Amino acid sequence: MFPDGGFRGDEANPEEPVVLDPTVTAAFVTDGARNSGGLTSRQPGGTGLGSSPAALRSGCSRTDTTPNPRSVYRLLPRMGEFRTLLLGSSLRRLIRWQITGADSDLPTSFDGTWDGNPGWRRSEFPSGYPGAPVLSGRVAGLLACDLAEAGRFVPVATDGDAPADASGPDDYVLYLVERIVDCLDTRRSSRPKKTTGEITKAVFRPEALPSHLAAFRVPEYRGGVYWNGWAAHRLTELLGEDVESRLVWSEDPSLPVHPRPWGF
Repeated sequence: MFPDGGFRGDEANPEEPVVLDPTVTAAFVTDGARNSGGLTSRQPGGTGLGSSPAALRSGCSRTDTTPNPRSVYRLLPRMGEFRTLLLGSSLRRLIRWQITGADSDLPTSFDGTWDGNPGWRRSEFPSGYPGAPVLSGRVAGLLACDLAEAGRFVPVATDGDAPADASGPDDYVLYLVERIVDCLDTRRSSRPKKTTGEITKAVFRPEALPSHLAAFRVPEYRGGVYWNGWAAHRLTELLGEDVESRLVWSEDPSLPVHPRPWGF
């Protein structure tokens, strides 16, 4: 634990089911099971068509989601010699869907352009947009079971590559978080910013917090993805130096929250 309330990578009642996109999920689960013993391996995600959501979850071994204590984080790429991903016009489509929630606005693919020194390694958590977490195929495969209940994977085409049925370490998916949960304590939280909707100080009602979900959004800030502590810790274990986590809220008052969780 660091003074800003974030973990660095070197530290160690559901509603109807949400469907993961089958074109990018099936072999992720297979490879995730195959590589579960080696969290630092960088094996490709693989390709193929997937199973039904029920079958997907029934064959999964999920992370223990028992919170101790309950906590919420914002995840973003760590600043360093890594290439990050710019989503461009794809981001506008995502924001429109996050606002409307309409099926007709639901993105089915994204386009991204790599930013940074071409000689640097591509980050496995390359997107810093608050509501657009992007994962490498390796990480998506290892966490497919844990992430299935809150959203779906949508393929990302980077620098003109085809988004679907690509293989190898260059596979990337955007984790589209669909679950919106009314769990914010609006009396104790700061008001959303008029321009971005960001909530600088978020206080959650513990009894309403969806601790079983890896991630969620709130009605007051539909454009931001919040991660439950168990999922944030799992991601920092897998991603190492690629990711930074900032503590947004905890039921343990002794833990320092980050003063600007949505800033850079």
